Amino acid sequence: EYKNVIINLLTVSAKITRGPKTDQMVSKGSVVTLHCEAEGYPRPRVLWKMNGTEIKDSDKYKVNVKTGALSIMNVDMTDEGSYECLAKNHGEDQAKGNLIVKSTTTITDGPEDQQAVIFSSILMNCSVVADMTQNLTVMWKKNNIDLGRVGFPRSDRIDTDENYALRIKNSTFGDSGEQI
Repeated sequence: EYKNVIINLLTVSAKITRGPKTDQMVSKGSVVTLHCEAEGYPRPRVLWKMNGTEIKDSDKYKVNVKTGALSIMNVDMTDEGSYECLAKNHGEDQAKGNLIVKSTTTITDGPEDQQAVIFSSILMNCSVVADMTQNLTVMWKKNNIDLGRVGFPRSDRIDTDENYALRIKNSTFGDSGEQI
């Protein structure tokens, strides 16, 4: 016995679920990744534009075909501008963000006043963007005296992490003061 059946093929228009940050600040000489995650069926094709001009894969620009992310190698001042990712299948979606390139050292997330319980650990942020072609040294001071200098010997209790944050373990009353 024969039966007639109906098959409905569904499509889903391209939709960007995670685009580039509205304003992303980066250091000259660094590698930056701008996100462009898209969903849809059939799977959307992602392409990127900078200041309205399509970006092609090269030694400088790499588009990850699985995630849609754009990586920019060795960022320089000419990379500053407006970036747009486009996701296309039978439909289209777009998201935009600006890339800001810093060649001068800038603290983007500095320390803030804190209250801590005695013997607790304290972490003070210091996120920095800088020209990555230059050597960067971040120095912390307490009451305008360099930590690690005379009056503040190096210790396992006070150190900095790979992101330049100041970490004080097992805090004491002597840790009170102005940390810069």
